Amino acid sequence: MHCDEKGVSTEKILEGIPYTREFISTPSNHIEWHYLVRLVDQVASQFSEAEIEALSAGSYEQPLLVVYKMIGRLRFDLRGFYLYLLGEDSVVTRFYPLRSEILRDDPLTRSLSVRLRTNPGLEPCENFFRVIAGQCVGISEVMGYGPSEVEVNFLPDGVEMSIQLPKEDGIIPFIRRYLLKPFTLFQVARLLQETQDELVTRNRELTQEKLQLIAAEKELRQQQEQLNLLAQYTPILLWSVNLQFETLYCSPSVEPLLGYTVEEAMAFTPLVMIAEESHEFIGRVFAAQMEEERKGNRAYSPRALRLKHLRKNGTTFWTENYLAFTRDEQGDPTGIVGVTVDIDEKVRRDVLQAQLEDQLNQAKRDELVGKVAGGIAHDFNNALQSIIGFSELTALGIEAGRLQEAADNQKHIVDVARSASELVQQLLAFSKQQSLAMRPIDLGHWLRQLQPMLESLMGGQVLIDMDIESGLVVMADPVELERVLVNLLLNSRNAMPAGGAVKVSLGAVAAESVPENLKDAGESFLKLAVTDTGKGVDEGLLKQIFAPYYTTKDSEHGTGLGLAVSAGIVEQHSGAIRAANNVDNAGLTIEVFLPLTDEVAEHEDDPSEAVARSLSGMKVLVADDQQMITNLVRSMLEGEQAEVLLADDGESAVSTFEQAETDIDLVLLDMIMPSMNGNVAAEKIRAMSPDTPIIFMTGYVGDAAVEGSLKEEMILSKPFSRAVLLQAVHEKLGS
Repeated sequence: MHCDEKGVSTEKILEGIPYTREFISTPSNHIEWHYLVRLVDQVASQFSEAEIEALSAGSYEQPLLVVYKMIGRLRFDLRGFYLYLLGEDSVVTRFYPLRSEILRDDPLTRSLSVRLRTNPGLEPCENFFRVIAGQCVGISEVMGYGPSEVEVNFLPDGVEMSIQLPKEDGIIPFIRRYLLKPFTLFQVARLLQETQDELVTRNRELTQEKLQLIAAEKELRQQQEQLNLLAQYTPILLWSVNLQFETLYCSPSVEPLLGYTVEEAMAFTPLVMIAEESHEFIGRVFAAQMEEERKGNRAYSPRALRLKHLRKNGTTFWTENYLAFTRDEQGDPTGIVGVTVDIDEKVRRDVLQAQLEDQLNQAKRDELVGKVAGGIAHDFNNALQSIIGFSELTALGIEAGRLQEAADNQKHIVDVARSASELVQQLLAFSKQQSLAMRPIDLGHWLRQLQPMLESLMGGQVLIDMDIESGLVVMADPVELERVLVNLLLNSRNAMPAGGAVKVSLGAVAAESVPENLKDAGESFLKLAVTDTGKGVDEGLLKQIFAPYYTTKDSEHGTGLGLAVSAGIVEQHSGAIRAANNVDNAGLTIEVFLPLTDEVAEHEDDPSEAVARSLSGMKVLVADDQQMITNLVRSMLEGEQAEVLLADDGESAVSTFEQAETDIDLVLLDMIMPSMNGNVAAEKIRAMSPDTPIIFMTGYVGDAAVEGSLKEEMILSKPFSRAVLLQAVHEKLGS
């Protein structure tokens, strides 16, 4: 209204203010402080300070406010009314975000000093306090006493006002003092009685609360004493830090545990008392914990950490640390509370126990090596004896012209050499170091092809009953699977010295029926079972029959590696093997589980067919560091009209291939050679001619069999026969 009288545009005053003129004109409506500050500043920009003071003093001239002040005048004296408006719990502090403080209140001189400040965090407004000061001038004038005198001192966050009140006179003070006094006294008496009753009740409540507080303080003091004793005399350190790793608390046990006094420990971060080798680990754990907190995963706390602590004297020891976050009312972490326990002696005992276990395992390994070595030495000596003896007899037969006798002796030599080769393969299978030529095999078809050989192996006293399901295909090395089956059947035959029957069954099984270690290996499996009618195995020894050091034979009758070898081969085929006695101990059943594949089974050609095919016109490079081997392979290949080039190591093979006058059709490389291994030579040859076929030869492939592209390569395991060599060559050449 005053702005209209002064010709100031309301739109200009309300610019940027989200309230209408009607809303602002209603005294009971609340306006947010920062908008009120802007409104007052925009009004002040249109008027002088004197005009602001006059407008503020005249703001009480509205009719409703005059009536309100009349009621207030009857209720209060002038000094009391100012206190009602400006006191510590006053109208001003309830309507606005202000704090009020009465600095001086002198009824005799009718003077009053008040300090008003904006609440913390809010922007003060000098113009707003200028308006308040102007209103303090006009209040007493509106109430009919004349204007008050107000001195203003502006502060950075508020204002101090010294107010000199005018003298009260006229009919209104008389009415208030003499006519309304009885009513006031009655109201005061009733108020005093109600206050007394409330004070008596409250006094009883406070007495009861005091008794409860005394009991709680006594219990808390006892608990605190117990905690102090625990913290001081047990080898457990209690501590807490904030998120900046500044120490907030450290128990007295820090001195016997780490050598620091509580004052010293409180002066620096706990990281000083932790060995440097554990710092990186703590950083990773803390970062991971805070990341989980960021994701809202608060179940991630508490944690237990094993750390190496550093004493004041420089020595270190192992500790177990149990940590948890302290949190605010919103659940956000504010620090870490921890318990540190000395476990150095336990760690030392664990290390000692581990060393003793290693020594025990080494002793078992030594015992195993001794047993195996005895059996191997026995079998190899027998083989060497046969080879040497029959070789001498062959030479004598040739010299005497007994060629048939020499041929028969030569056949014995080949058979013994193959037996020695089989023994080497058994050792490699036992150590899981043999290379596997995996391909899809229809196990039912494969078993039927083997049946005549197996029946011959068992002799006439042991019968074989086949119960075979067709169409079950697995990825396997047929040679190694044959080794497993032969070992199982020989074990059954040995368990029935007086004869009996062996049942070989093959069928698909559900995933839930396989051993636990295969539960995650696939969804479909087959089971190959060999069941005999022998005497079974003592239940106490049943779990040991696949162990490498278990055997029922002495060193004079072999190594006893058969079942251990079978277990190793099955494991290499991603399968499992187990044994169980039949009902009433009527024999033993050994079951082999293998994962099925969807690939189509392949059928192996007869090696004798490969021998008959000529290699005329083929140029072959053979590289081996053993000259005897290269000469032997050359003789085998030249017998089929192949042209053969020789190299004695990998570098020589690469050089020979590069310098060849015509293209080389096939390369045979030994896996292990000096100066350059076969796989490295193969890479260099393929860099020159990517399409040249390569066959690897090895007497021991070891870890190389599973490195890189060698998984897909053709590998000939030494010793190999002429037929096997020619079959591999024809297969690689596609002839």
